[in-house]
Amino acid sequence: MLDVVEARSGVRSEHAGGSPANVAVGLARLQQSTTFITQLARDHGGRLILDHLSASGVRTIAAPVERTPSARAVIQEDGAAEYDFDIAWTLSGDHLAEIDAAAHVHAGSIASHIAPGADAVVALLARARRRGTVSLRPQRPSQPCRRARRSGVADRVVHRPRGRGQGQR
Repeated sequence: MLDVVEARSGVRSEHAGGSPANVAVGLARLQQSTTFITQLARDHGGRLILDHLSASGVRTIAAPVERTPSARAVIQEDGAAEYDFDIAWTLSGDHLAEIDAAAHVHAGSIASHIAPGADAVVALLARARRRGTVSLRPQRPSQPCRRARRSGVADRVVHRPRGRGQGQR
């Protein structure tokens, strides 16, 4: 995801960002073999993100899309950020072999609860959970986060024991 920050002064900056990319960069910098599966356009934002990931040692699989997903943060008078997301993405099963081979799969909270890809991400995390560990970045309190809590995303991904001898949910 391309993070676009607009300061109160009118200065605009762009950065490679998003929880999944940040996790991939951190793991790669710790010398862990890391593959990042995403969708990026062949535009300025897509190149910026690919360059950042590559410089950090992350192997990237990027399916082409019309425009690179972005998060625009406009800094308000009180210093808080107001966010606007431009995400039009889908998730296919094209890379299940890479995901099945992974010891750990991480997804961002936005990906897990904004259509059209949310159901596919949740299904993918549940699949990955059977073979390894998964993590899901909780979002700050926001409209998408409240929707995710109501939709029970975590309960659909994480299989919690009901109690001794009662099996899994």
